[in-house]
Amino acid sequence: MSVITVSSEVKPGKSKEHSARNCFHCGEKIRNNEDYSHIIRGIRRAMCCPGCAAVAKTITELGLEDYYSRRTKVAIRPD
Repeated sequence: MSVITVSSEVKPGKSKEHSARNCFHCGEKIRNNEDYSHIIRGIRRAMCCPGCAAVAKTITELGLEDYYSRRTKVAIRPD
């Protein structure tokens, strides 16, 4: 089951593409008190906005989580 939550406590998994204060999906810095998160393969991942959380949820619901383990860099964020 996929869940999107808004939380002040984020416990992201380890990845060389992001840190605890960067979005797991796009890599953007997460503003204070605006942490969105989504559970991917049992690990709560920090997201910077509802858009990234929605995309992560869609990827998870479609069974495409390998996207995150196979990518070579975080997603490009549109201007």
